[in-house]
Amino acid sequence: MIRFMKALKPTQIEDIIAGISLYRPGPMDSIPTYIKNKNNPAGIRYVTPELKPILDVTHGCLVYQEQVMEIVRKLGGYSYGRSDLVRRAMSKKKMDVMKKERQHFVYGLDDEQGNVVIAGCVRNGISAEAAEAIYDDMLDFAKYAFNKSHAAGYAIIAYQTAYLKARYPLAFMAACMTASMGSHKKIAQYIKACRDMKIEVLAPDVNRSEGTFSVEDGAVRFGLYAIKHVGKSIVANIVEERRTAEFKNFEDFLNRLAARELNKKAIESLIKAGALDSFGELRSVLLLNYERLIDSIQQNRRHNAAGQLSLFDEIEELEKPTFNYAQANPLSRANRLNFEREVIGVYVSGHPLEDYRAVIDRVSTISSAELVESGEQGDVSLDGKRHQMAGLITRVVEKGTKKGDKMAFITLEDFYGEIEVVVFSRILHSYRPHIARDKVVVITGSVSIKEDESASLIADVVKPLDGAIAARESAAPYDYRAVKLIYLRVKALTADHQQFLAGLSQRHRGSSQIKIYQSDADKVVVYKRGVSIKAPLIDEIKQYFGDDNVRLIDK
Repeated sequence: MIRFMKALKPTQIEDIIAGISLYRPGPMDSIPTYIKNKNNPAGIRYVTPELKPILDVTHGCLVYQEQVMEIVRKLGGYSYGRSDLVRRAMSKKKMDVMKKERQHFVYGLDDEQGNVVIAGCVRNGISAEAAEAIYDDMLDFAKYAFNKSHAAGYAIIAYQTAYLKARYPLAFMAACMTASMGSHKKIAQYIKACRDMKIEVLAPDVNRSEGTFSVEDGAVRFGLYAIKHVGKSIVANIVEERRTAEFKNFEDFLNRLAARELNKKAIESLIKAGALDSFGELRSVLLLNYERLIDSIQQNRRHNAAGQLSLFDEIEELEKPTFNYAQANPLSRANRLNFEREVIGVYVSGHPLEDYRAVIDRVSTISSAELVESGEQGDVSLDGKRHQMAGLITRVVEKGTKKGDKMAFITLEDFYGEIEVVVFSRILHSYRPHIARDKVVVITGSVSIKEDESASLIADVVKPLDGAIAARESAAPYDYRAVKLIYLRVKALTADHQQFLAGLSQRHRGSSQIKIYQSDADKVVVYKRGVSIKAPLIDEIKQYFGDDNVRLIDK
């Protein structure tokens, strides 16, 4: 969608509405025509001039159900009510009804008394051939027809949120994360977006955080509501107490909170999340002592309530004795990060893969965020494409097959979230030593995006990250100067393929040919623009089409 909108270059809200309607299976094939007509209005051709006022707003392309209703009314002489019957037949994909209406649209309909019910195109001066051609377009379009009013609603929201993101990025990102506090995957995606926008995301802090995500000194501060086991009433008490004065230290925090509400599980979660780091004590020390300190505070309050004042309560000028903390070694980096993920759902102070970041960015051709987003949007353009993703295995579940073999379901985590990887029996047998929890691996496989299912990766190869890097760096460089042309294999050449090739030829201009074999039609076409064949171009093509679908022909 992003690539499409960049190619479209919207100049009015109608372009965004049309873009949302077109970017779906079926109508997607009209995208190149739409873009071409938008950039060259003089080249638009209509089957009959009567179509121009109806299709002019979408540059000669049939895009909406409402346009079909207008065509059958103005060209075929339908009433408003009857045109809505056609719309409903389209939306319900009742192709039998649509086929029956063909005769009426072309030649009209008379009642038993000979009164004209539907005039039909022929009576309205439009040739039968033109009417048949128009109806063929409408019939094909009916399979994927979209309601313009729906698309307009989405477009307005898209425009408004894009405006807010561009003009008020800090407030916008804070609001997005607040709205997604129930989804750790979404929060991880927004943290990635913040990083891309050079916006720092600050850890939660009882002296700084609000309940929701907030803007603070050019950064976004984590909200306390995002921490597990920390209820809204506790957060309200923290914020209310803080208005009097900031919490000085851990004891001051617990003593002041004890008068309102003190929950051991909530305190433990705040420690693990790093929300008490500003007090200067190690998280390991606080975890070791918090229960004993809470018990001590609650015992003192019970004694005070019973009238058993301590000696120190009556001598105000003397300082009360401070709590004697048992000491502990600092948490390991892995434990600290695991605790953060346990109570927040994401890593805040770092990432287990941080040491591998540059390498992972280099070897990965797709991220979990891209896969998850494609799955959620039902974008099947990635389905079946081969990609490579590096990350940390956080979960492995083995299951038996009908044949009695073992297969595995892996949870693979990168910097932006996690994705399920399916490992069938043969691959599991071949790469079992590398398939274990806490292993950092590179997985190559095919993307799977099915309707009503989360996106996943079907593994072909599983290698340790270090080994994959060594193999890649030790491989002898390929002499691309010997390559004469590139052969690509696809089932059918789609609009998405054409957009990719158009961008590719712009980035790598040259004179070498690309030929595309379409297996469904069993024919070869030559791409009209030449390219310069070098390693970066080949990498892009293989990442997009998959190694098995790319063939280099030497001189």
